[in-house]
Amino acid sequence: MFYELYKNMSSTKDRSDVLIFIHGYLYDFNDELKAILDLKKIFIDNPASPVEHILFVSWPASVSMIPLSYFDDKASSINSGTSLMRIFYFYTQFLKDIFSNRDLKPCNQRIHIMAHSLGNRVLQSMLYSLKRENILRVIDQVLLLNADVSYKVFEDSEDSYNKLPLLANRISIYLNRQDLILGASQFTKNILTPRLGKNGPSDIDQFKDIVSIIDCTFVKDDLLNSLKYEVGNHWGYLSSSQVQNDIFQNLNGIDRNLISNRSKDNENIFTIIS
Repeated sequence: MFYELYKNMSSTKDRSDVLIFIHGYLYDFNDELKAILDLKKIFIDNPASPVEHILFVSWPASVSMIPLSYFDDKASSINSGTSLMRIFYFYTQFLKDIFSNRDLKPCNQRIHIMAHSLGNRVLQSMLYSLKRENILRVIDQVLLLNADVSYKVFEDSEDSYNKLPLLANRISIYLNRQDLILGASQFTKNILTPRLGKNGPSDIDQFKDIVSIIDCTFVKDDLLNSLKYEVGNHWGYLSSSQVQNDIFQNLNGIDRNLISNRSKDNENIFTIIS
């Protein structure tokens, strides 16, 4: 798989990036097929995006709205994270082989990770399992969208997201302070623990040069405006052209201080202007 990607990414001089996407809660097979088509339309068909290949990480999420199914999904996300960790190790070994073989030249394209909602729990599970001494900075951008994980995940005591700065060049936390889905998650399923994608991180001072917070609370749902999107405030990457435009600029590696349609609230905290 990695060699095929390497050949495809090496066949062009233009950007031919790979986006690894980890979906969230409430996905069945048909939902996954639709998500793949949506991602293709947004990130491959759009000339503003540098992405040409998408790796869709499928994990067994329940389609039931019953709260207990959330805990089944949480358990599944932990197991899936372990599988993702093995894929990551295969990938890093492949890169070592590429750089050690003089006949194979690096393709100079980039790989990004995007995790939405409970998909961040899959990513967290992978990070739990990674040993620091085995981590290489092989990812360019990590985008954490409406993350349904604890706001404390970057703390050293969690031993998970604090490894992301070792893995990636830049991490962007996209949050919405009116996210109804994460509000329900906090008060019904996670013992009142604030969620990263609604409240932001507890403390990232040590990572402020690499980690950015992007507040999407005031964006308009101009692409998808059904009740689900208008009330939920949980799918900005699908429903808002403003969020998509911000993501494209991130993926293109634009300096965070130069990304358009943002106001700067702090050194590493930004708000998308509506």
